Amino acid sequence: MLQCVKEVYRNFNHNFFKSILPEIEFKIDVSKKHIAKYSGNEIIFGSNCVSLTKKDICGSILHEMIHIYNELIQVDDVNENQYHNSAFLKEAVRVGFFVVREKNQGWSSTLLSARPDVSEKNYKFDQSRNNNLIDIINSIEIDEKILQNHDEKMRELISNLKPSKAFFLKYECACPPPYNSIRSGRRPNGNNSPTITCEKCNTRFTCVSPLDD
Repeated sequence: MLQCVKEVYRNFNHNFFKSILPEIEFKIDVSKKHIAKYSGNEIIFGSNCVSLTKKDICGSILHEMIHIYNELIQVDDVNENQYHNSAFLKEAVRVGFFVVREKNQGWSSTLLSARPDVSEKNYKFDQSRNNNLIDIINSIEIDEKILQNHDEKMRELISNLKPSKAFFLKYECACPPPYNSIRSGRRPNGNNSPTITCEKCNTRFTCVSPLDD
């Protein structure tokens, strides 16, 4: 499967990016909850990469290639909250996608055809470029047996994946014992540390669990 993915990448690199994108690695990590995601010098296929069609796979790869291209030309097209901005939209339309604007993630949904539940004002596309994209994808050959073997391998990896143990930190307010307490998976020294105030003593809950750093 990964060899097929490499061929798709080279095809799209030639047809849409004048072969300027760098060679990258392709990996599978079923602990990740996505289809495909570009990170560093890799595209990582996650646990949602199961029961996909050739068009699904091609669309996912091309979406990540837009991020690679914008990174190459030093253009920020997505923020840490996965909000896809107008720079991403511009390239997504250029390569032939129907691009849907989502409420919290901007122009993040890239489709090969219009979605009937989306109003016209919430998506952008260029019909001639879309036709060209569809023709290129149709010309790509991926054996159905390869897709079936990939699905079997992915399901086996997922079934063997041990569930991660959830770890919650304990926070207490300044009330006298027994303290009011809460549990949170967010660390007090993280970017999204909890900011919760007790309505009885009017003090912030502070972390009382030991930290490993």
